[in-house]
Amino acid sequence: MSEAAEVLIVGAGPVGLLTAVALAMSGVDVVVVEAEAKLNDSPRAAVYFSSSLVAIEALGLLEDLQANSLKVQRFGFHAPEFDYHPILSMGCMTGITYDY
Repeated sequence: MSEAAEVLIVGAGPVGLLTAVALAMSGVDVVVVEAEAKLNDSPRAAVYFSSSLVAIEALGLLEDLQANSLKVQRFGFHAPEFDYHPILSMGCMTGITYDY
């Protein structure tokens, strides 16, 4: 790790790491610091929406992401304290660039 960097990113979560990759690919000297002793390798996002996929594709990471992802047309979430369990359909997205 360099002692002086142009950018310091605090937090090695998805946003921090993707920001670091984007900056480094642009030639910026970046240092990422993380409070945890090791990176958490459990899923950090259940869904990537099209705006995120545009940025991921621009970084050249979309093909790897797609190869290691499950594409679904419906997903749900649960808020049991409110007895709320919706299931959302991505069917309305059919035909757009990222229709999943």
